[in-house]
Amino acid sequence: MRNSIMGLLHNGRWETNPERLKFLFFKELNNHFASTPPIGPLELAVNFTKLSHEQCNVLEVEFSREKVRAVIWDSEGAKAQGPDGFTFEFFKKGWSFLQEDIMNFMTDFYHSGCLPKGVNSTFVVLITEGHFLFI
Repeated sequence: MRNSIMGLLHNGRWETNPERLKFLFFKELNNHFASTPPIGPLELAVNFTKLSHEQCNVLEVEFSREKVRAVIWDSEGAKAQGPDGFTFEFFKKGWSFLQEDIMNFMTDFYHSGCLPKGVNSTFVVLITEGHFLFI
């Protein structure tokens, strides 16, 4: 019952009839999504600069322990905990015993290009000043 809509004020009149509510919602959503044509990528008029050959090569370099650590230390410690409940503060404080597991994960991903089945949409990619960290 808490997630139900009991009525709707439409044109100064309170509507409570379920069939009428369905009709009004359908009509409004239909108008909302049909009124604006989708914007295609070519219509955005954004001029992206191409990466240089050197920049492309940097994107393919294997993750180093120093770079991974730098990204973790450059990240805000107690903000935005991940879906597993861990913040960057956790990784900072536990770096001495977590670093091998983190680096093994990073190395496996780099060489295989595949993520383990346990890694899903909660997988976070952090990009900071040219550093890449996958958690």
